[in-house]
Amino acid sequence: MTSRTILKTGLFAGLALCLQIASTQIQLAAQQPAPQPGAAGQGGGRGGGQGAAVDPRVQQRTYLMGHSMGGAGTIYLGAKYASNWAAIGAIAPATAPAGLNPDTFSLQPAKDVPVILVQGDADTLVPVAGARRWIDKIKELNMTHQYVETAGRTHGSVMTTGMPDIFAFFAKYSK
Repeated sequence: MTSRTILKTGLFAGLALCLQIASTQIQLAAQQPAPQPGAAGQGGGRGGGQGAAVDPRVQQRTYLMGHSMGGAGTIYLGAKYASNWAAIGAIAPATAPAGLNPDTFSLQPAKDVPVILVQGDADTLVPVAGARRWIDKIKELNMTHQYVETAGRTHGSVMTTGMPDIFAFFAKYSK
Protein backbone atom coordinates (compact mmCIF):
# COMPACT_ATOMS: atom_id res chain seq x y z
CA MET A 1 0.00 0.00 0.00
CA THR A 2 1.41 3.36 -1.00
CA SER A 3 1.38 6.47 1.13
CA ARG A 4 -1.05 8.01 -1.38
CA THR A 5 -3.48 5.09 -0.88
CA ILE A 6 -3.15 5.40 2.89
CA LEU A 7 -3.83 9.14 2.68
CA LYS A 8 -6.91 8.60 0.49
CA THR A 9 -8.18 5.89 2.84
CA GLY A 10 -7.62 8.15 5.84
CA LEU A 11 -9.43 11.06 4.18
CA PHE A 12 -12.43 8.91 3.27
CA ALA A 13 -12.51 7.47 6.78
CA GLY A 14 -12.34 10.99 8.20
CA LEU A 15 -15.19 12.15 5.98
CA ALA A 16 -17.31 9.16 6.99
CA LEU A 17 -16.51 9.90 10.62
CA CYS A 18 -17.64 13.52 10.32
CA LEU A 19 -20.85 12.47 8.58
CA GLN A 20 -21.50 9.89 11.28
CA ILE A 21 -21.00 12.42 14.06
CA ALA A 22 -23.48 14.83 12.44
CA SER A 23 -25.98 12.05 11.82
CA THR A 24 -25.76 10.84 15.42
CA GLN A 25 -26.18 14.38 16.78
CA ILE A 26 -29.30 14.96 14.72
CA GLN A 27 -30.81 11.54 15.41
CA LEU A 28 -30.31 11.66 19.17
CA ALA A 29 -31.23 15.33 19.57
CA ALA A 30 -34.49 14.66 17.73
CA GLN A 31 -35.42 12.09 20.36
CA GLN A 32 -35.37 14.71 23.13
CA PRO A 33 -38.06 17.35 23.75
CA ALA A 34 -37.25 20.73 22.25
CA PRO A 35 -36.14 23.50 24.62
CA GLN A 36 -38.76 26.14 25.39
CA PRO A 37 -38.38 29.59 23.81
CA GLY A 38 -36.47 31.94 26.07
CA ALA A 39 -34.78 29.06 27.91
CA ALA A 40 -31.07 29.20 28.68
CA GLY A 41 -28.93 28.79 25.58
CA GLN A 42 -31.55 30.18 23.21
CA GLY A 43 -30.41 33.03 21.00
CA GLY A 44 -32.40 35.62 19.17
CA GLY A 45 -31.81 34.10 15.76
CA ARG A 46 -32.16 36.68 12.99
CA GLY A 47 -32.28 40.33 13.89
CA GLY A 48 -31.34 42.02 17.12
CA GLY A 49 -27.64 41.48 16.41
CA GLN A 50 -27.61 38.12 18.18
CA GLY A 51 -25.96 35.02 16.76
CA ALA A 52 -27.79 31.78 16.16
CA ALA A 53 -27.99 29.56 19.22
CA VAL A 54 -26.51 26.10 19.29
CA ASP A 55 -29.14 23.69 20.50
CA PRO A 56 -27.92 22.48 23.90
CA ARG A 57 -29.25 19.02 23.07
CA VAL A 58 -26.65 18.77 20.33
CA GLN A 59 -23.84 20.08 22.54
CA GLN A 60 -24.65 17.45 25.16
CA ARG A 61 -24.80 14.61 22.64
CA THR A 62 -21.69 14.89 20.50
CA TYR A 63 -20.17 11.49 19.77
CA LEU A 64 -17.05 10.33 18.01
CA MET A 65 -16.95 7.10 16.06
CA GLY A 66 -14.75 5.51 13.42
CA HIS A 67 -13.84 2.24 11.72
CA SER A 68 -10.32 0.93 11.05
CA MET A 69 -7.99 3.95 10.71
CA GLY A 70 -11.01 6.03 11.68
CA GLY A 71 -11.20 3.87 14.80
CA ALA A 72 -7.59 4.71 15.56
CA GLY A 73 -8.44 8.37 15.01
CA THR A 74 -11.39 7.99 17.36
CA ILE A 75 -9.14 6.69 20.12
CA TYR A 76 -6.58 9.45 19.50
CA LEU A 77 -9.06 12.34 19.21
CA GLY A 78 -11.24 10.89 21.95
CA ALA A 79 -8.35 11.18 24.40
CA LYS A 80 -6.89 14.41 23.03
CA TYR A 81 -10.21 16.30 23.07
CA ALA A 82 -12.00 14.29 25.75
CA SER A 83 -14.15 17.16 27.01
CA ASN A 84 -15.90 17.38 23.62
CA TRP A 85 -17.47 13.92 23.62
CA ALA A 86 -20.48 12.39 25.33
CA ALA A 87 -19.07 8.97 24.32
CA ILE A 88 -16.77 7.45 21.70
CA GLY A 89 -16.98 4.28 19.62
CA ALA A 90 -14.19 2.47 17.79
CA ILE A 91 -14.87 -0.32 15.31
CA ALA A 92 -11.89 -2.59 14.58
CA PRO A 93 -9.47 0.25 15.37
CA ALA A 94 -6.28 -0.02 13.29
CA THR A 95 -4.13 1.56 15.97
CA ALA A 96 -0.91 -0.37 15.28
CA PRO A 97 -0.34 1.15 11.80
CA ALA A 98 -1.12 4.57 13.32
CA GLY A 99 1.58 4.05 15.95
CA LEU A 100 -0.88 3.91 18.84
CA ASN A 101 -0.87 1.18 21.45
CA PRO A 102 -2.15 0.97 25.01
CA ASP A 103 1.38 0.88 26.44
CA THR A 104 2.56 4.14 24.85
CA PHE A 105 -0.65 6.16 24.34
CA SER A 106 -2.46 7.40 27.43
CA LEU A 107 -6.22 7.15 27.70
CA GLN A 108 -6.04 8.91 31.06
CA PRO A 109 -7.39 12.24 29.70
CA ALA A 110 -10.51 10.36 28.53
CA LYS A 111 -11.02 8.28 31.67
CA ASP A 112 -14.47 9.85 32.19
CA VAL A 113 -15.62 9.36 28.58
CA PRO A 114 -17.70 6.21 27.96
CA VAL A 115 -16.18 3.95 25.29
CA ILE A 116 -17.61 1.21 23.11
CA LEU A 117 -15.22 -0.95 21.11
CA VAL A 118 -16.55 -3.37 18.48
CA GLN A 119 -14.31 -6.05 16.95
CA GLY A 120 -14.79 -9.15 14.82
CA ASP A 121 -12.83 -12.21 15.90
CA ALA A 122 -12.23 -13.24 12.26
CA ASP A 123 -10.61 -9.90 11.34
CA THR A 124 -7.31 -10.65 9.60
CA LEU A 125 -6.51 -7.00 8.87
CA VAL A 126 -6.83 -5.77 12.47
CA PRO A 127 -6.37 -8.82 14.72
CA VAL A 128 -8.67 -9.15 17.72
CA ALA A 129 -5.68 -9.25 20.09
CA GLY A 130 -5.18 -5.49 19.60
CA ALA A 131 -8.75 -4.69 20.62
CA ARG A 132 -8.41 -6.92 23.66
CA ARG A 133 -5.29 -4.99 24.72
CA TRP A 134 -7.20 -1.70 24.52
CA ILE A 135 -10.03 -3.17 26.57
CA ASP A 136 -7.56 -4.35 29.20
CA LYS A 137 -6.23 -0.78 29.45
CA ILE A 138 -9.77 0.64 29.59
CA LYS A 139 -10.61 -1.76 32.43
CA GLU A 140 -7.37 -0.83 34.22
CA LEU A 141 -8.48 2.83 34.14
CA ASN A 142 -11.95 1.80 35.35
CA MET A 143 -13.55 3.54 32.38
CA THR A 144 -17.23 3.11 31.55
CA HIS A 145 -17.14 0.82 28.55
CA GLN A 146 -18.74 -1.89 26.47
CA TYR A 147 -16.79 -4.41 24.41
CA VAL A 148 -18.57 -6.24 21.61
CA GLU A 149 -16.54 -9.06 20.08
CA THR A 150 -18.51 -10.70 17.30
CA ALA A 151 -17.80 -14.32 16.36
CA GLY A 152 -17.02 -14.93 12.70
CA ARG A 153 -17.04 -11.26 11.71
CA THR A 154 -14.32 -9.78 9.55
CA HIS A 155 -12.89 -6.28 9.27
CA GLY A 156 -15.73 -5.09 7.05
CA SER A 157 -18.67 -7.19 8.21
CA VAL A 158 -18.27 -6.12 11.84
CA MET A 159 -19.50 -2.65 10.88
CA THR A 160 -23.01 -3.80 9.99
CA THR A 161 -23.45 -5.95 13.06
CA GLY A 162 -21.83 -3.42 15.41
CA MET A 163 -23.78 -0.29 14.50
CA PRO A 164 -26.93 -1.11 16.52
CA ASP A 165 -24.77 -1.70 19.61
CA ILE A 166 -22.96 1.59 19.09
CA PHE A 167 -26.13 3.64 18.65
CA ALA A 168 -27.71 1.98 21.70
CA PHE A 169 -24.56 2.74 23.72
CA PHE A 170 -24.47 6.37 22.56
CA ALA A 171 -28.17 6.81 23.42
CA LYS A 172 -27.37 6.06 27.08
CA TYR A 173 -24.83 8.89 27.47
CA SER A 174 -24.75 12.67 27.30
CA LYS A 175 -22.39 15.28 28.75
